[in-house]
Amino acid sequence: MRDTCDTALIVLQPRLYSYRSQVFEALIDRYSIFGIFDLRCSAPKFTYKNIPDGSFIKWIIAFIAFLCQAKSNYRRVILFSPAYTSHAGIVLSTLISKLFHLKVVVHGQANFKKSPTSVAGKVIAFYWLAISDKYISYSEIGLDYPYNSSPKVLVVPNRFESLESLDIFSTPKITLSKPSNSFRLKLLFIGRYRNNCGLDFLVETLSLLDHSHSFELHLISDFSQVEHDFIISYGAIYGKEILDVARECHIGIYPGDAGLSILHYMALGLCPITHSSIREHSGPEPNYIKHGYNGFMYKKNSKADLLCVLKYLYANTDVLTSTRMNAFAFAKNIHKTTYSQEFDSVFSSL
Repeated sequence: MRDTCDTALIVLQPRLYSYRSQVFEALIDRYSIFGIFDLRCSAPKFTYKNIPDGSFIKWIIAFIAFLCQAKSNYRRVILFSPAYTSHAGIVLSTLISKLFHLKVVVHGQANFKKSPTSVAGKVIAFYWLAISDKYISYSEIGLDYPYNSSPKVLVVPNRFESLESLDIFSTPKITLSKPSNSFRLKLLFIGRYRNNCGLDFLVETLSLLDHSHSFELHLISDFSQVEHDFIISYGAIYGKEILDVARECHIGIYPGDAGLSILHYMALGLCPITHSSIREHSGPEPNYIKHGYNGFMYKKNSKADLLCVLKYLYANTDVLTSTRMNAFAFAKNIHKTTYSQEFDSVFSSL
């Protein structure tokens, strides 16, 4: 493995969320990191430039400044960039990087959200494969041609830095609850209220349950339309406060187009539920669910199908318990190596 103390890492990321910032911060001891972002949700512990208005000119000026600084002070410079074709600043930055002979590592979803047969999709794929020294795909889904024929492509399943980065230091206590007059099936939703989150659909669906099924919907969200007595809203909370709420719940549900939320639910020891139209999701992570084993899926936009799943789990709490255990086991296994270590192994191989 190369000595990386003389290596600079330039990170491009339109949106830097705290869970991704933790990955880069774990690499600080091995790389000098420079980051450029349109939006950051936390202040990273490395040198960065925030371009809040998305200005193309400001982005390129910031990139060239970091590039010159890195080339002047470090023997090796690596660019780590998402495959965002719609972001002009990122596309031009990758081109400039190749002109200056930087090693370029691109990460993305391959053809997960694109038609593999479209001309545009193929052109985009060939561009990112041509510009990169390595292409990290978050899933095997979407590895159609030409990704599946390129030796540059590596599959590194998307996840968090570690379970510890989610403040999860031990196995959640998962107990078997038997249906009784006092039993309430507790669902948890974590996420922002946005287009395609499906919260309105979920509330409408739960309103159809009859009184023979006791349930609660716990919301960690900015969703404000709390008009039903089965909804318990906590607003925006973080870290250990989320653990305290999740500890009292059974199911983690994302009724809309999900991504890492599914893995978060698994890590919390909850039974994840989402719709089964995998390629319509925001990311490939819902494919981590093996229906009936470590989670459940239902037909998208089908209230009847979702109600069937909820009623089944209400009546079969032994299945609910085993599903939760299997979900946590999956989350624990996928995090046995930290995400930063996976990236480091890619960078070190260049």
